[in-house]
Amino acid sequence: MPTITAEELEMNLTQFTGTEEYARMRYPWANLLLTDGAKYLCENAKSFWLLDLIASYQPKQLRGCEFQHWVVKAENNAAVVTCDDGDNHILVEQHIGYTDFPLREIHLYVQPTEYPERGLVVMLTSEY
Repeated sequence: MPTITAEELEMNLTQFTGTEEYARMRYPWANLLLTDGAKYLCENAKSFWLLDLIASYQPKQLRGCEFQHWVVKAENNAAVVTCDDGDNHILVEQHIGYTDFPLREIHLYVQPTEYPERGLVVMLTSEY
């Protein structure tokens, strides 16, 4: 797959407003269901590490949380990833010492679902 620029990635992400099919990422402690946009982001930004990070906080820190707002802010090959409850109450903050994440900032929503199976849906804000 050819590499796209950060500008192309940002422009392409704005086109996702829903999902036709969920991609599944299963962890022993979390079942993540990715919308089309979230999957596109991870594939094109090579950021499946972000899903690992989100999943890693589910069993303890975020267990039972009904809504999660995740933000990645990247600059100078480092990043800060935060999760809040949607009302700006920070639940998680993690510093990433090195990343080649191409975007300066991205916001994702995560919330539980029972359909199409029990899990946590990871979506772009435009897909909410």
